[in-house]
Amino acid sequence: MLLASSAFVAAPSFAQAPDPQRAAREAEAQAQLDALKQRVAALAAEQKRAEAEKSETLSALREADARVAEAQQAVDAADAEQGRLADALAAKESERAALAEALRAQREVLARLVRAAYAAGRHEQLKLLLAQDQVGAMGRALAYHRHVQADRARRVQGVLAELDALAALTAEVQRQQAEVAAAAALATAALAALETEREARRQTLAGLEAAFKDREARLVALGRSLLRQRGRMMQKSVMVDGRNWPYLEGGDPAKPLLLLVHGFAGDKDNWSMIAPYLTRDYHVIAPDLPGFGENERHPDLAYDLQAQTARLKQFADTLGLDRPHVGGNSMGGWIALRYAIDYPGALASLILLNNAGVNGANESDLQKKAADETYNPLVLAGLEDADRLVAMVVQKPPY
Repeated sequence: MLLASSAFVAAPSFAQAPDPQRAAREAEAQAQLDALKQRVAALAAEQKRAEAEKSETLSALREADARVAEAQQAVDAADAEQGRLADALAAKESERAALAEALRAQREVLARLVRAAYAAGRHEQLKLLLAQDQVGAMGRALAYHRHVQADRARRVQGVLAELDALAALTAEVQRQQAEVAAAAALATAALAALETEREARRQTLAGLEAAFKDREARLVALGRSLLRQRGRMMQKSVMVDGRNWPYLEGGDPAKPLLLLVHGFAGDKDNWSMIAPYLTRDYHVIAPDLPGFGENERHPDLAYDLQAQTARLKQFADTLGLDRPHVGGNSMGGWIALRYAIDYPGALASLILLNNAGVNGANESDLQKKAADETYNPLVLAGLEDADRLVAMVVQKPPY
């Protein structure tokens, strides 16, 4: 068995006479590639324009949000002023009620005094006192009554004056309240208009984002198609143990068979970039492992090394792959290594590319963290995990 670290052994090639049909096919393929490149370039330009339009719309939406916030502050201030004036008006109404009650009491006392003075003036005892020359005492009594009556009258006039001033103040409060209510109505109407404008801009932005994502997906799909066409790879699928396995296939079936296994969080298209250098000399098969790429995901299934290796063997058996060269990168290299250990007679050679599963003289940071079986350092739960992973695997982060 051949073990290589990072290079493929190419089969020898021999000079052959020019084949017109092959040249025509290659010319047709090149024309298709050129057309696909033009589509990718046009879509990339369209995507750039969409990004600029989305940026402008997002900026306008931020401005609309700021105006809405200002309008909301104006409405809140108007509401607060309305509340203050309503409280002031209630206080004045309470004060007016107290003055009205004082006026009623003063008028009642004054009425009693008038009635008492009138009664005293007509009483027979007054006549008797006058006849007995006690005019001085009676005069003082009458003068006292007149003084009290005049004082009560002045108090009544004071209360009436206070009521007039209170009425004027109440009218001013009501006027201010009406002005504030009108201003609040205008502010509310302005806020509603701004909310409508903001919602329209949000819908525009949502439409642009949807179109942007659609173009982005189309651009990714076209880029993937371009890579596949350059590598002469075609997507196929096969049912394995009741599950659909998508895979890429390229190269001459008559040439040596090469089975490639992608790494963690990767997929079959990880090999499309180097496929042009492989399909010239090999019949290449590159599947999506279960749980990755376009393969099926079942949370109730085990995705450990042994289970994935056994599934890969089922895939190879289903396609009838007879002793292929098996190569793997990262996690795929570990699976390929396990494949060679478990099925030594089922492969022609083993190719490992930056593979996992082999311990060095010193444990790496990844190995130390992966020792905890409940924690996978390659799984990202948030942005902080992305920063942690980049710091762990990149010597000089790009930002």
